[in-house]
Amino acid sequence: MATVQHANFIEYGRRGPRGGAQSNKKSFHPELFGKSKTVSSMRGVKILQQKEFDRIQSSLTAKEVMRKELDVKEKEKQRLKELSRKQISTWSNTIAGQHKAKLEAKKLREEREAVIRHEEDIKEGIYQAEKRRKAIEHAKRLTFNKSDRVKKFHGALILTEVLKEREAQLALKKRREAARNQKERSDWEATLEEILEAKNQEAQNEVSRRVAKKETQKYQLEQVARKYAKEHGFIEDEKNTEAELIVKDLSEYHKEHEMKKEQVAQKKLRMKDSYFAHLEEKKKLVKRAKDIEEAETREVQIFRDYKLRVDAIKKEKLRSEWARDEAKTKRNEEHFLKIKAETEGANDAQFKKMRDQKMAEQEAKIEAKERKRRQNLLDTLASQQALMKQHEDERKQQLDDELKEQLEKFAEDRNWHEGECARAEERRKAARKVLDFNKDVAKSKVHGEKANRESDLNFDRGIIMKNVEDESIFQKYAKEVIDEAIEKERNPYALQRVADTGNGGGRGPKFEGIGGLRPSYLTSTSGGHQLPSQITSKNATRERLVKPLHIAKKRLGFSHW
Repeated sequence: MATVQHANFIEYGRRGPRGGAQSNKKSFHPELFGKSKTVSSMRGVKILQQKEFDRIQSSLTAKEVMRKELDVKEKEKQRLKELSRKQISTWSNTIAGQHKAKLEAKKLREEREAVIRHEEDIKEGIYQAEKRRKAIEHAKRLTFNKSDRVKKFHGALILTEVLKEREAQLALKKRREAARNQKERSDWEATLEEILEAKNQEAQNEVSRRVAKKETQKYQLEQVARKYAKEHGFIEDEKNTEAELIVKDLSEYHKEHEMKKEQVAQKKLRMKDSYFAHLEEKKKLVKRAKDIEEAETREVQIFRDYKLRVDAIKKEKLRSEWARDEAKTKRNEEHFLKIKAETEGANDAQFKKMRDQKMAEQEAKIEAKERKRRQNLLDTLASQQALMKQHEDERKQQLDDELKEQLEKFAEDRNWHEGECARAEERRKAARKVLDFNKDVAKSKVHGEKANRESDLNFDRGIIMKNVEDESIFQKYAKEVIDEAIEKERNPYALQRVADTGNGGGRGPKFEGIGGLRPSYLTSTSGGHQLPSQITSKNATRERLVKPLHIAKKRLGFSHW
């Protein structure tokens, strides 16, 4: 059972009260289904069955229940769709699966291509950076190699290689001479051995001749004995046999002797031919060495003539440049002095003209006044006796006129003096303006020169820093080259000499304050070589013009005191 506090609601059910009560949209009280606060609020309560109460409850919450059911159905539908989508997504034999697989494969391929492109871009960037670095290094190397200092150092390096090659040539020449001497000695020893052998053979022949002579003597003794025996009755057969043996031995002896003579003659002929062939070969070698030496001498002479011509051209060019600069300086000085003289002459002439004009005017006025005064005195003396009273009146009138005239003259003089003062003041103002203008010009010139000097100093400091940096780089490079030359057994003297010269290329002392520059001495030889001593005929002439003070001042344009 349930209780309801609103009777109208219970009586009329879902339709509400009859009549105008339906127009009230808020016919339910907020505490309709709440707990009553007082006992008096229990009045008019009606008891309902559970079934009726559930019906009313469901009718009141029908929309919310329907909405919840729809939401549950929609969620279930979405869940099933998602489940189906997930299940289908794993299938590969459907159109969507194939399309998805293609998209995934395309995505993976694009990702791989992007990674490959990124790696290639990185490699290309590294390659381009390395290429730029190599180009910069190559440009720096070319600039470094084009500097005069490096060119001179490379010239010294070439000289070192030439000296090494020359040493190798000399060593080869010595080896050839040693080999030739060895060959000559071996030939001489062979000849000497042959001569000794011939002497030994001759001694043996002499011994054999002596033996043969003794045998001959013995044979002759035997012949004498046989003759003696024949005379005393020896048989004839033995005589014939002995005679044949003697003839045979003599023929063999003569034949052997001729063969030995022929062999000795052939040996002497061979020795003679080999000796003359050796002399011819020696002459050819001497001639070839002489030709090589003459060619080298000609090349040295050509190079020396070229250097002399280049030095002469350089000296002539420097002499023409000095003469042109000196002539230009002299023309500028003459032009300046001419302008200054014209300006001063024009001002002096104008001032002198004005002064002469004023003096002439004053003299003319004084002379006119004196003439007038004389004339008046003469007139006065001539008429003094006859016209005394008239003279007195005229004298008085004259004095008045003179006074007026003097006053007028004084006024004119004062006006002239004031005008002169005004003009002088104007001239002073103009001169002051000119002076101020000249001061401003001088100040601006000084400031400009100062700024130029500062900029030159800054530029020189930058050049000094650059020279110091270039010198350090050059010294490092020179040290590497010199060490390599020493390792290759080259003579490093020329390289060390060029490396120690410093910037400037001169033979003077190094100035550490200006980056280690080494100035050059005056050249004293026709070839333009720098010499520490400056005592030459030209310097002696220069000293004769410079050392006497009055000659030096006159030469420099100063007046002689």
